[in-house]
Amino acid sequence: YSVQYGYYIKIGQYVFANGRITLATKGTTTGSCTIAGLPFATINQTQSWQLANPVYFTGMGVAQIALPSYIAPNATVCTMITVTAAAVNQSISLNWTSLGGTTDFIFGLGYRADV
Repeated sequence: YSVQYGYYIKIGQYVFANGRITLATKGTTTGSCTIAGLPFATINQTQSWQLANPVYFTGMGVAQIALPSYIAPNATVCTMITVTAAAVNQSISLNWTSLGGTTDFIFGLGYRADV
């Protein structure tokens, strides 16, 4: 990474996190893209999925329409998904193969924590 920065504010059970991730080079990493290491786990209720969206993204290897994201119940990892021009009605996990060498994300997350 050339930039890996973030901060959070917790008010009661609510966590507001912001950050930026910029790749220096893509390398040979494979698999799904996630934002890991959130400061608190989300609330542990079966149907309590939390939503998040990158505010800004650029340098993608594949044209993207949107990059919605979610945090599963009782988790500290935000999973990024993608909607591409080729799959307008389908959301799939964002894979490293979709990133460019210097992809840049600026994100904001708001979620309800378990404690």
